[in-house]
Amino acid sequence: MPHVYRTYCPSRGIAGNRIVIDTPERVHHIRDVLRLGPKDALSVFDDSGAEYACIIDSCGKDSIVLSVKGRTTRRAGLFSLTVACALPKKGAMDDIVDSLTQLGAARIIPMITERTVVRPNKTVLTRKTQRWKKIALSSTQQCGRPRPPLLETVCAFSEVLEMTSDCGMKLIPTLEGDRRHITDFARLGPETGGLAFLIGPEGDFSPAEVKDAETRGFIPVSLGDLVLRVDTAAVAVASFFHFCADYR
Repeated sequence: MPHVYRTYCPSRGIAGNRIVIDTPERVHHIRDVLRLGPKDALSVFDDSGAEYACIIDSCGKDSIVLSVKGRTTRRAGLFSLTVACALPKKGAMDDIVDSLTQLGAARIIPMITERTVVRPNKTVLTRKTQRWKKIALSSTQQCGRPRPPLLETVCAFSEVLEMTSDCGMKLIPTLEGDRRHITDFARLGPETGGLAFLIGPEGDFSPAEVKDAETRGFIPVSLGDLVLRVDTAAVAVASFFHFCADYR
């Protein structure tokens, strides 16, 4: 059975049994890179979790028109993952967004903490946020998840505590103080009401930040004896909960 390529279309381009893809880079990719044309099959997903089995009707310069032959809705995961991650050095945030998307994170929050070294200006942050959204969308298309994660703009630590107030379980990995091991939380499920965890910068969260997080319901946890880099810690924690959920 031939492989059917998968692409994204926002809800505005979907009406009944007709889908119009008009994003220039997506049109170019389908027409010039994949070299698909009329009568070829294409799978389309939107931002609601719906998946459409389609046949291409026409492949123009500015848009691609498809007929919908079938529609399915993918089920949500056992629980929703929110990951707030301190901005790492160099370009590691690109890889973090890519990996967290593949591992099923529902929301990704780039974060600036007290000890964060990387502090881009507003113009750079805007450009980086748009890049991260493209990476998340591309990763969603590749890995087969039903919809891309919500990628927030870069937030201060205090803002993240507010944004995660409705999560049922909240964890803050840290290197100091009294901590529970992360494996204590291996059996989270739908009753959890959403899981949020915070990944600190090189040098860890400050004691004051850990204290503030605890007052907002976060539980300090240990990831083991090794000191992990930001990108490794983010992927390790997301992987742990992703595979725990799949195993259940």
